[in-house]
Amino acid sequence: MTKLVAGLAKTQLKSPLAQCLLIRYTVQVMAEGAQQERTYYEFLEGCLRHRSEMVIFEAARAICQLPNVSQRELTPAVTVLQLFLSSPKPSLRFAAVRALNRVAMSFPLTVTLCNLDLENMISDSNRSIATLAITTLLKTGSESQVERLMKQISTFMSEIADEFKVMVVDAIRALCLKYPQKHRVLINFLSNVLREEGGFEFKKSIVDTMLVLINEIPDAVEPGLLHLCEFIEDCEFTYLSTQILHLLGRKVCLCLCLYLCLCVYFCLFFCLCLCLCLCLCLSLSLSLSLSLSLSLSLSLSLSLSLSLRLRLRLCCISPEPCTPARVWSIEEVFLI
Repeated sequence: MTKLVAGLAKTQLKSPLAQCLLIRYTVQVMAEGAQQERTYYEFLEGCLRHRSEMVIFEAARAICQLPNVSQRELTPAVTVLQLFLSSPKPSLRFAAVRALNRVAMSFPLTVTLCNLDLENMISDSNRSIATLAITTLLKTGSESQVERLMKQISTFMSEIADEFKVMVVDAIRALCLKYPQKHRVLINFLSNVLREEGGFEFKKSIVDTMLVLINEIPDAVEPGLLHLCEFIEDCEFTYLSTQILHLLGRKVCLCLCLYLCLCVYFCLFFCLCLCLCLCLCLSLSLSLSLSLSLSLSLSLSLSLSLSLRLRLRLCCISPEPCTPARVWSIEEVFLI
């Protein structure tokens, strides 16, 4: 096949169908790791300038599906797909927006150039095209556009098939993980959609999305659990009810464990404060007793010194003038 592609890539085939088949063979050869990869890419890029719209789209889709394509190599294909967004043919518009939707998963910045055209397609009469356009905007839009996009989605959410509803839910999940600050708006939207009619796969995708948001975003735990509890009150799918009840069991046990740990922590903290207060009281009482004993000892020593002075004075003033004054010893003073 490598020789076939290498030989036919240098020629111009007359049939557009044969050219499309050659493009697919070229992608297959490039996926197998061919040595002339740059030559094959130039062939695909040259097909973007073909006169047939079918060949142009096939070449653009092939470039977008290349495994190791860079953002620079992807730009010509995105430009061609952007031109198809304004085509009067619904098939071309649908094919282009679907290809851009896939590209936005890996290269959202490259698809940002098409946001203006995608916003104009939200009001398309074909709801499949409008759904793909708005899911692509959810992947490439900024945080300030979230609320406006949610309002636009809610207007036609009930008119599209479950397959496209699942795509919208998946895009909302990626958007909420990208901008966690908008989790309340997105969870409210999911809860409203969860109450509407839908099949098992659609409801399962919503429940799985809310479970992911609860596990990944701490602030989304409380509103998410409240909406899920409201859903299981009137849920017709046993699997989803069991899944939600399992989550509630895990979260409630975890909350109880945290509550008990906090109670034990506060009890220990209270006991420690009480012990510190008792130690402080004991130290104050001990210091007070020491000060009292010190003051008593000082007063006793003062009284002894005063009594000693008085006795010495009495001994010095004696009534017998001829008798010399006697010098008293300290032992005698204390004995008297």
